[in-house]
Amino acid sequence: LYPPEMWSVLLAHVGIFTMIKQIQKEQNQVEMEIEKSMRGELPPKKRKEDENRESRIQNVIADRVNRPTIDFLRAIAHNPSL
Repeated sequence: LYPPEMWSVLLAHVGIFTMIKQIQKEQNQVEMEIEKSMRGELPPKKRKEDENRESRIQNVIADRVNRPTIDFLRAIAHNPSL
C-alpha cells in the first residue's frame, strides 16, 4: 500500500512530563469548577444544541422500560456528544 518512508510524520512521541503537565492542568480546571459550584456560581450557559441533545437523551432514558435493549442503545447512539 504505502512505502515505509511515508509512515513517518517526523514527530517524536509525547514525553511523560508533557502528559503529566496536561493531567495537572486538567485537574486544576476541574478543581476550579468544583470551587465555583461550591460558591454557588451558576454553570456557563449551554448552547441550544447541547440542551436539545440532553433533552433527547433524557427522553430516551425515561422511556427505557418500553424499549428492547438494542433499541435503547441505538437511540442513545443517535445522540452523540463530542
